[in-house]
Amino acid sequence: MAGFTVEQYITDDAQFSSRDEAVELLRQTATKFGGIHLAYGILNPGKQSPRLAFDAISTYSDEWLTRYFTQGYYILDPILQTARTARGPFDWNAARYQSKPIKSFFGESIEHGLGKQGFAVPIRGPNGEVSIFSFNADVNDNNWSKMRDEILPHFLLFAFQFNERAMNVRRPKISGPMLSSRESEVLKWAAEGKSVWETAQILGISDHSVKAYLQNGQRKLKCCNKLHTVVTAVRLGII
Repeated sequence: MAGFTVEQYITDDAQFSSRDEAVELLRQTATKFGGIHLAYGILNPGKQSPRLAFDAISTYSDEWLTRYFTQGYYILDPILQTARTARGPFDWNAARYQSKPIKSFFGESIEHGLGKQGFAVPIRGPNGEVSIFSFNADVNDNNWSKMRDEILPHFLLFAFQFNERAMNVRRPKISGPMLSSRESEVLKWAAEGKSVWETAQILGISDHSVKAYLQNGQRKLKCCNKLHTVVTAVRLGII
C-alpha cells in the first residue's frame, strides 16, 4: 500500500456502465486489497429517488445469493442492521450477536465460500441516502487486525468513489456556484493528505479559515463530509 495517492482511484480504469462491469470492478478490487469478496448495496436511496441500477451487487456465489434472499437473511443480517445506524466503519465481529440464528447464518456463509473476517463501511449522503460496502477476507484472527488497519484508509476512498458513480445513475447533475480559488486550494491540499493545521501553515491563513473554506466547498458540492468533498472535486476536475 506504499505510495498511495487519491489519483489511483479517480481514473478511467475505475469506470463502469453496467452491472457486469461493476461486479468485475468489485472482484478486481477485492483481490487488490487481499480479500476474497466485496458487496455493495443501497439501504436507503434517499428522498423521492427511484430504484437504482446498482442497488445490490457483490462477488458472492449465485448459490449463496439465492440462499441469502430465499431464506430472508437480508432481514436477519446483523451487518445490514448495524450499518443502518453506524456512523463509521465497523468490524463484522462488532455485529456478531450470539443468538443461534445469527451463528447459523455466519456458519452457512462460510460454507458458501465467504471468509470469517470482514468490515463494513456505511456511506451517508446529504439527502438521506445510506449505502454499505462490505469487505470480506479469509485470514486468521491474529493477522486480521493488522490487515484491516492497513487497508481501511485506502478502501474508504474506493468506497466513496464507487458509491458516487453508482448514485450518479439517477442523481441530478451538480449545479450552483463554482468553488472560489481559495476553496479549491484548500481542497487540493486536503487531497494531498494535509491536515487543517498543515494547510493553514502552507497558505499562511488561520485554522479557522481553512475549516470555513472546507465547509463552504462541502456545502457547494452537496457532499456529506471532507472525504466525500475531495473525491467529488477530483471527479469533477475542480482540483
